[in-house]
Amino acid sequence: MEFLAAGLAWAVNKIASSQNVLSRLGLASLVAQSTISWPEFSAEISPQLSPRASVILQHEPLFINHTSRWRDWHSPDVGVVVKVFTENDVQATIRVANEYGLPFLARSGGHGATESLSQANNVIIIDLREWDTVNIAEDGKIATIGGGASVKKVVNTLWAAGKQTVTGICECVGISAPVLGGGHGWLQGQYGLASDQVVSAKLVLPNGEAVTASLNENSGLFWALRGAGHNFGIVTEWQYRVHDINNSKWFYEIFIFLGEQLGEVFELTNKMMKTQPPETTHWIYFVNVPEIDLERPVIWYGVIYDGPLDTAMKYTEPLHKIHYASAFPHRDDNILVTPYIMYKPNASIDAVAQEHGKRLRNHLLEASDDPKRLRAYVNYAHGNEPLEAMYGWEDWRLELLKITKAEWDPENRMRFYSPLE
Repeated sequence: MEFLAAGLAWAVNKIASSQNVLSRLGLASLVAQSTISWPEFSAEISPQLSPRASVILQHEPLFINHTSRWRDWHSPDVGVVVKVFTENDVQATIRVANEYGLPFLARSGGHGATESLSQANNVIIIDLREWDTVNIAEDGKIATIGGGASVKKVVNTLWAAGKQTVTGICECVGISAPVLGGGHGWLQGQYGLASDQVVSAKLVLPNGEAVTASLNENSGLFWALRGAGHNFGIVTEWQYRVHDINNSKWFYEIFIFLGEQLGEVFELTNKMMKTQPPETTHWIYFVNVPEIDLERPVIWYGVIYDGPLDTAMKYTEPLHKIHYASAFPHRDDNILVTPYIMYKPNASIDAVAQEHGKRLRNHLLEASDDPKRLRAYVNYAHGNEPLEAMYGWEDWRLELLKITKAEWDPENRMRFYSPLE
């Protein structure tokens, strides 16, 4: 029996890729029913496809481009690719695949990374990526989106029309697969998950039948499609809710915290989330940055806000209080510029030197990224700068310094070097 299984696997290897042959011996009885090679498959399916559709075989240069994925680990073993452009293309491909017992798998982006994909052996990829149309209805409330559209295509098309919607976060990802699984995105706090935007979907079932799913039509399928949709068919078209753009500019701020601040960071985060505005997203990575800490990961902490700068800064203010491990305020500055005038002590030219130094400083400030806010290194400060310039322009900094000063030096005995008053 083992010899027979091996023999059958070898016999049908003409339709299999050269990868993982041994791993497929146990499936020989399943694929042995197929008596068609990939060139023969191409010859049979091609006349049934639309003019723009095509079949890509393993030996063709385009095959690699159409089978490479974001992550190779546990990726499917691809036998052939069918690029589709119409609903009939998808139906025809599925029907021929079913006729010969060949597995098939839809692709809208190529970023799926679950172990079960490795079970797709010698599979037909139904590539939807050229089916990327995005059309907004006249009332501006619904967009019809092709099953292969990328997040970038959807976002850019909608934005140009003054619209937005919930999509996956990465631009290169297809819009469909995230929706099928629920779909997280920057706008979910305001409008819900990506799957909550679906009004209806056209899909081709595993038997090749084309159906529509909505609240009023095939409602059970519609329910399953939005959260477990990868199991029920290939979506060719979405009717998708879109929304007016509220703010033309978004705010984001990135913090880097040390590993030792983990408890403090997440204790504060938990408090902030209780009153988190729906326009806000917290985004956190743990990353190794040897330039900061050779031994331990640091916390990359982003806050993304769909709204004005002033409102966002007020929300992130508590994070600033733990962002820096000391009172030094200017860690984000990359250049230290010190206008320095040197001359032999001479009281008669002190005033001229002072005025010249002031002009130098003003010229540098005018050319800086924030001409209204001088940022002075306290050890190099001249002494006539505002306290905010030396100790930080955030209101909480001086407030906290003065509270600390009152606690530890209530009589202000230490007051002769850039005093806090």
